[in-house]
Amino acid sequence: MLSSRATCESRVLFPVISRRMRMNAGKRLDLVTVCALTAMLGAHGVAQPLLACQAPQAATAQNSANEPTSKPASNQDAIRLAREAFAMLNEGRHKEFIERCSVQMGAALTEAQSMQLRAMLAMRLGAFQNEISAEATTKGTYESVMLQQKYFKGIAKLEIVIDSNQKVAGLWIRDLQSTTAAELPPYAKPDSYADEDVLVITGKFELPGTLTLPKGTDKAPAVVLVHGSGPHDRDETIVDNKPFRDLAVGLASRGIAVLRYEKRTHKYAAEIKATEIGLDEETSDDALSAVSLLRGRAEVDPRRIFVLGHSLGGMAAPFIAQRDPAIAGIVLLAGTPRPLLDVVEEQIDYIAKLDDVVSEEEGKQLDELRATKAKIRAGDSDISKDSLLGAPAAYWKKIDALRPGEVAAKLMCRILVIQAGRDYQVDGKSFDGWKAALGDRKNVKYRVFEKLSHLMIAGEGKPSPMDYQKKGFVDIEVLDEIAGWIQKG
Repeated sequence: MLSSRATCESRVLFPVISRRMRMNAGKRLDLVTVCALTAMLGAHGVAQPLLACQAPQAATAQNSANEPTSKPASNQDAIRLAREAFAMLNEGRHKEFIERCSVQMGAALTEAQSMQLRAMLAMRLGAFQNEISAEATTKGTYESVMLQQKYFKGIAKLEIVIDSNQKVAGLWIRDLQSTTAAELPPYAKPDSYADEDVLVITGKFELPGTLTLPKGTDKAPAVVLVHGSGPHDRDETIVDNKPFRDLAVGLASRGIAVLRYEKRTHKYAAEIKATEIGLDEETSDDALSAVSLLRGRAEVDPRRIFVLGHSLGGMAAPFIAQRDPAIAGIVLLAGTPRPLLDVVEEQIDYIAKLDDVVSEEEGKQLDELRATKAKIRAGDSDISKDSLLGAPAAYWKKIDALRPGEVAAKLMCRILVIQAGRDYQVDGKSFDGWKAALGDRKNVKYRVFEKLSHLMIAGEGKPSPMDYQKKGFVDIEVLDEIAGWIQKG
């Protein structure tokens, strides 16, 4: 868990657990991998699946006797070594790849994890074709090499870190881009709406976005979509699923304008300091800028602008509405009013028990998580150095102190709370928490969709991170519920 240069979510390192877990589907995955898969869409404060043991900028303060501080490899040597390491992964030479790693990374990494990374890239992007570019940057005693690799269905941007021993000290997936046309959900009616490129601007941050406007509608109601955890793109892409795209085209097909945009931590990840970010900088400030953008559009009814928050965005929505009382209503889509450290602990505990066995090593990792959580809450942690699941203690201390239920209870706007019955990340305790906070007020509506996952996509069987690797669309009943609720207001 070493990533001081990271944002709280876009540069996350997971503790590696060698114990492997048997999943319902008959596949075996280790806990670090299933945590990473969960993280991609909102195990709060976490990001894309990766293999990494040391962050380049943190390295100078963390070198051990086995990691000397001599001059790093030259840029050209680093590029050559990074290319060789990638070739080992791409060709399935996983043992060779581990042998090429630093002492720290090699000790933590298993061949299974290396195989899973290769399999994930193939599943997302198809067969590897060729390298597009390679650039190296010196960072202290490390060389950071950025490789852009072309695959049959898209492009992967990988960062491979080379240390002064010419070993691989870290590997991150920085971006995955599909170059194939995404399949639209069956309820989309492309002839009924039009997409327009826009910029959501908050100070120096300019976030590319898409405004989806229904055709033939004057002064349409409008919705701003607010992301869950992770450095999300405007579609909140999770493997082959695009829940925000689904919501945008589905609602626009029903006469509702929708604004979605790149999350700040996706567009400006390298410029954000992990220890300085909170909910406002991560989410709320840009959502308010998006609301302001909609108010300036002639096609939008300024009295009927809503905010829909998913996962962490659902937690943020009450605070967004508190700061802008003119917002007509908020949709809490798989959001939680509970202290976030409790939710995260339960997520990881659930994943660890999916095979009905918690090994000694897994138990140790869970104990460490709980101990760190207790230190953060007691104020005993070093907020600039300590971390939990790769996110710094400073971030967790801010987020864990938030009480969205108390804020929501004071709002005068309309509120729609939607819970998915197969959601193990934000489960029924969160739904009960909203009901306890909001009661039976006339401006609040509750809905549960029993067969849906955290992404509002239908599934079967015991919920697990593997659900997110199955392609699907936001369920039409969710679209109908949200559209009907907005249009009644």
